[in-house]
Order: sequence, then C-alpha cells, then structure tokens
Amino acid sequence: EYPIRGAGNISQFKEVQVIIAEPDGEGIGEIRVKTPLIMKGYFKEEKLSKQAFDEAGYFKTGDLGYIDEEGYLFITGRSKEAIVLHNGKKVSPVDVDKYYQNGVQDILLASCGIGTSEGYDKVYLFVEKANHTAAKIEAAVRDLEKMSQNAANYRAEKIITIDKIPMTSVGKVKRFLLKKYVEEEALADREDAKNVEGNSSEKNQEEQLLEIVLKYAPDKVVTLETNIRKDLEIDSLST
Repeated sequence: EYPIRGAGNISQFKEVQVIIAEPDGEGIGEIRVKTPLIMKGYFKEEKLSKQAFDEAGYFKTGDLGYIDEEGYLFITGRSKEAIVLHNGKKVSPVDVDKYYQNGVQDILLASCGIGTSEGYDKVYLFVEKANHTAAKIEAAVRDLEKMSQNAANYRAEKIITIDKIPMTSVGKVKRFLLKKYVEEEALADREDAKNVEGNSSEKNQEEQLLEIVLKYAPDKVVTLETNIRKDLEIDSLST
C-alpha cells in the first residue's frame, strides 16, 4: 500500500511508464504516459492521433508536473495554460490566482498569460465586478496593484475589471476566453490608433491644400464648398 502523496508513485503500476518531457530548471515539464491500457488514437482522426503521441509512443497528457526524488508525481497545472515568465520558468495561472486572491479574498479573480515577441508571457489579471459596489472594486484594484509591484514573478501587466469571469460547469476558469478578451481589446486599440492616424493624415492634407490655395488667392474666402476653379479662378495654368 502506498501513502497518499501527490498523484502517486510512478513505480506503483509496472505497466505504466511516466516521464517528464522538456523539464525546466525546477524539473517541471509535460507529463507523458506510455501504457498498453491507453488508447491508440482518435477514431478516424489520424492527424490528431499523431499530435497526441511523441516519437517514443508516449501520450502527451497536456498536464504539467514533476517527479520528486522518491518517484512521486506532482501535477502543477495545464501546459496550454502555463505562463512562461521572463526567466523561462513555467508557472500555473492557478498559483498566480492564489497569490492575488490572498489580498482580496471576497472578490473573484483570475489570471492568464499573453505571449510577447520576446518569447515569454505577461500576466494579465481579471477582477470580477459581480454585485460589488464600484468603490469596493476600485479599492480592490488598488490593493492588487500594490501586490503586483511587490511580486517578483507575478507582476501584472494589466488589471482588468470584468462583469463575470467565464467558468465551466464544474467551476474551472475558461482562460482561453480571457486571452481572447485581451487580444480583441488590443486589436480594437490598434484600429482606434489607425483611425486617429488616418484622420490626422486627412487633416494634414487639408491643411496643405489650404496653404496652397491661400498662396495664390490670399484675399479670397475659402470654405469646404469653395470651387477652386470657378470661385477662386485658379487652375493648373495660373499656378
């Protein structure tokens, strides 16, 4: 009989082989399993089947974890949700949630990582407004900002208030929707900036045209309805 520790000892069942793929400096990597008891693939989905197994035949569980010196397996999170810090360390967003939740215990929050061009993720923190007063949410955000400043690894790039944090039926955060929210917000910001730039460019063109017109007709009154040729008597030959 094995003591209850982690997810169990990897030597407990001889027909099951467990490895940690691509571990980081702390030994955390994807948990992969090989056993005759596992499926051979997805039904009529050859591409998905190949993606599900590595070259050695180990099934990619998608879970992150590590095996301690005594052979006990510990699960730390999901690889798809893992946040890769600037130092290369992979952390579970659940751990990030717990860190910040200590500061605002009665307000629900959740985090996710957004990738950068440098190859690491930035932490985005979401705070659920729910039925809390605006003053309470504002105070909570201020407290979280202070915690973020003192966080060595979990510093938040941005704290976003949201009406409701998306959850599954069993209470797990749908972090892919949080990522989608950030990406859509960034896209909207780029579109706004593009529109402002476009308006500015149009304004500059109007100003340049006005300067040209005033150069050749300084005594004329010019409006948007002014016909350059008829009203100002200016054409390509006169300039």
